[in-house]
Amino acid sequence: MNTCCNVPDPAGLATAREIQKKVRPAQVILGGSRAVSAHRPDSDVDLIAVAPDDGAAGRTKEMLRELLEGKRDVPLVNAMTITREEFRRTAPLAQSFAGQAARHGVTPDGRRLGYRPEREPAPEEIRELTIFWLRMADSHREMANFMMRDREPCHPEGLGREIQWGVERSFKGLLAAGNDGTRFRRDAALMWQHSESVRPIRDRNGAKAVADLLTATTGPDGLGCRLTGFSEAWRRDAAAPELTPTEWAAVRRCVPAALDALIAEALARSGATREDLPQERRGRR
Repeated sequence: MNTCCNVPDPAGLATAREIQKKVRPAQVILGGSRAVSAHRPDSDVDLIAVAPDDGAAGRTKEMLRELLEGKRDVPLVNAMTITREEFRRTAPLAQSFAGQAARHGVTPDGRRLGYRPEREPAPEEIRELTIFWLRMADSHREMANFMMRDREPCHPEGLGREIQWGVERSFKGLLAAGNDGTRFRRDAALMWQHSESVRPIRDRNGAKAVADLLTATTGPDGLGCRLTGFSEAWRRDAAAPELTPTEWAAVRRCVPAALDALIAEALARSGATREDLPQERRGRR
């Protein structure tokens, strides 16, 4: 999506300016939906602070922690810190944190970065970033499968969150595998539409499972993906959406095949294999 002509959100810019005053010499960049005026009233303010060196990065992280600790009101402010060298090195990777900020972010005064990649990332870099996202996706897939063994999930909000994060990170892996610069959105349905129109999923049975999953959890207005609400609610310590028994039945039926298909497709595109994903599994909670 071409976002160059979109005017950044004034409230997001105001937050970026406020944070910028307190974390100099780090350079604050406003990213995410508020940088391109694609936000909702409750959308996060996504910031990245680019520090001159490791020492400044450590101080910036501590300042941001103190500024944002305990704040869960709307809009929620997400901020991360990166060194200038790390930003320069990873920005060519379109689905890295730096890559997204460089392509879609704005400075606190509303200026676009005008970023142009200085080089093409090496295949091994793309493969490593894809594996980074897919390891997390696979961990969420495993946890969701574990929770779905129960006839009635004792914590449906937790199950919904695991599924949502699994879908999100699978899509991140898909986009990373093609070094696709598409702005990451939390709404899985929109990401699916993009992935299908640009690079159709080759496993048609798996593609149908993903489509069925998203169809079953479409919002009442026919837009968006209701699963998104689970991760949003968790991050804000708010009430999670309620899915109907029919929706939950569709979720339980579709999730294993859907996540397996997305992960397999991203692995195939990056040249990685399932053997690249094993990791220390998270403790059951």
